[in-house]
Amino acid sequence: MAHTETDVESLLPCKTSPRPRLLLVWSTADDAFQMTRAQEFANAATMLLPTLAIFLVCVAPPGNAPKANAPKANARALLFLAGSALHFPASCAYHVSAALNRLPDRIDNDLRRLDQTYAHAVAALFTIALVPLNVLGSLFAALSAAINLRGMVFIWDPATSNDGRRWRWLTASTLLPTLPLLARGELHFFATATAAVLIGGLPFIPIVNRHVFAGWGHALFHVVLALYAHALASSAANI
Repeated sequence: MAHTETDVESLLPCKTSPRPRLLLVWSTADDAFQMTRAQEFANAATMLLPTLAIFLVCVAPPGNAPKANAPKANARALLFLAGSALHFPASCAYHVSAALNRLPDRIDNDLRRLDQTYAHAVAALFTIALVPLNVLGSLFAALSAAINLRGMVFIWDPATSNDGRRWRWLTASTLLPTLPLLARGELHFFATATAAVLIGGLPFIPIVNRHVFAGWGHALFHVVLALYAHALASSAANI
């Protein structure tokens, strides 16, 4: 099949890769997830937004936390900030490398796997920062850790690293930190975080990403991820 852009040829997946690929991104005109260089740079830049959103909570905690005239983030909010900041370099490196055509395969590569591994690690940290300090909270944190570790295995196992099963674990890991908010009755934070997850998932639907977002869907995902992080961190700052 003829390619529609001059730089698409360099984005084709590596034919020698042993890993199965059910979704090839940026490869042909029929690919609903094909992105331009500008869109990949936007993906890298917008990945900073969740960390900035959490930082705002740390310097000016909401609700019952200390006010802006005496900002003092608690240890839970600082754990949020540390986790998000640790994820940013890996995600930024992947998207910038993709924009500069530095990856032999845009899907099957270790930078992408590292990005998603950090997503699992951050989800586990977020859950730990939100659970109560009791037996039930410890059990829920352990459950989150187990689910996220299982997701990491799927990411690095050659048999599953590029098929759809890894998204089930990533989705579960994203939703788990919202449950302590619901248990505490913080419905406004829970609703904001859950809505962000649902809206952020829309660009991962091929027909929606192609016809509605025209390739900018992943950057939108990072934008709503900032709303998700802000809601969770705001809850943590109130504990």
